Amino acid sequence: MAEAVSAASAAGLRVLTTTGVEAEQNLVYAGLHQLLYPVRAGVDTLPAPQRDALRSALGLAEAAEPSVYLVGLATLTLLAEAAAVRSLLVVAEDAHWLDPRQCRRPRLRGAPDRVRAHRHGRDAPGR
Repeated sequence: MAEAVSAASAAGLRVLTTTGVEAEQNLVYAGLHQLLYPVRAGVDTLPAPQRDALRSALGLAEAAEPSVYLVGLATLTLLAEAAAVRSLLVVAEDAHWLDPRQCRRPRLRGAPDRVRAHRHGRDAPGR
């Protein structure tokens, strides 16, 4: 995975990463926070419902539990805006430790859909 990230960076892609951690598996949106931290400045430019939901999910505002739909939409909007400026690679390592709500990968209309899953460690096939 490190080689792919390095190659993508060398090719000029912006790389956003998150890593699931067993100790944080029950912390809702911990992985999303890690993933979006580098593009957090864009949160304030989101439409108000998306902005408020994402700010709540990331602990940037005190509010009731946000709508999962609005958090997802806000995330997609931020990623699409970042990708419009510079090609983007999103990497989630050890995704099995992320909160399941963070691991859905919706299809973006008009966006290339290239996903490669890579398993390593004790559970990897052939090990």
